[in-house]
Amino acid sequence: MERVTEPELMNESSQVVAYSQADFEKSDARLIRSLEEFLSIHNLIHSSPKLILDLGCGPGNISEKLSRRFPKSIVIGIDGSKRMIEIAKKRKAKEPLLDNNLSYLCSEISLLLENELIPYKSVDLIVSNSCLHHFHSPNIFWSVIKLLLRKGGVTFHRDLMRPESDDIARELMEKYLPDSPLVLKRDFFASLKAAFSVEEIRSQLDSSGFHKLKVYEVDDKYIEFSALSLG
Repeated sequence: MERVTEPELMNESSQVVAYSQADFEKSDARLIRSLEEFLSIHNLIHSSPKLILDLGCGPGNISEKLSRRFPKSIVIGIDGSKRMIEIAKKRKAKEPLLDNNLSYLCSEISLLLENELIPYKSVDLIVSNSCLHHFHSPNIFWSVIKLLLRKGGVTFHRDLMRPESDDIARELMEKYLPDSPLVLKRDFFASLKAAFSVEEIRSQLDSSGFHKLKVYEVDDKYIEFSALSLG
């Protein structure tokens, strides 16, 4: 199936409400476990990152988990959707302990290349969950990461995997979101069509000059990919 892009930002009120109310706990927890496994393999699990970025953080699910897992780190969730960031900040306000090391920034990720909002070559860990497929040009995503990640820093991501046909995409939609709101089903289907294959992501990482890259299928809908920066 040919890739079909979708809007880069989620700005519809129905989208923001649906995603903030959806239960992604099991899936989000698995991402954190996979991240810990990667850090452990490279003997980085015991070193606390000074600065962590969660790209395309949405309502803050992963940002919050990173904040709790690395309480001595500075965690910044970044998203271009003002409404998503507003929800993330409201959630954070209900948990005062997160205020010590978690903050949010409303900015399109591409603007990080221009506005110097994050110091260059200063980030220890960059994470994203279902973010890459939103980019019409994935080169922008990798250029930002390469610019911000310090030498030896870790980049770890999970995203959807593009199926071979529309029919398989519909089967996955009904398998994983049978009782979900229509807006979630619609967006999931569109995201599957906008996603990349394992080979495409491996090629993107390789072309970006990352070291010890790893790209693999998690299940029938997700890919996880990670790498170390050579600086």
